[in-house]
Amino acid sequence: MTVVSNRYPGIRAILCFNEFTAEYARRHNDANILVLGARTIPEDLALRLVDIFLYTPFEGGKYAERLAYLETVERDVWEILCRRFS
Repeated sequence: MTVVSNRYPGIRAILCFNEFTAEYARRHNDANILVLGARTIPEDLALRLVDIFLYTPFEGGKYAERLAYLETVERDVWEILCRRFS
């Protein structure tokens, strides 16, 4: 799910497996899609991860600068692919 989702512009999907990954996916990467393994994460942990993911704010600052750069690269690659395959 994560790999396929991240192929699309504006999507920042993250596979989370503990509280740390859920928190820092939002805090530093501004992830907007949470991916959880149904067979590997117990329900109580999954619910905690969803809460953490939904209520953790993005820190911005140097992380916003990094995301702006990645969005520029993403847009450039997307334009190249659209020209090539259209």
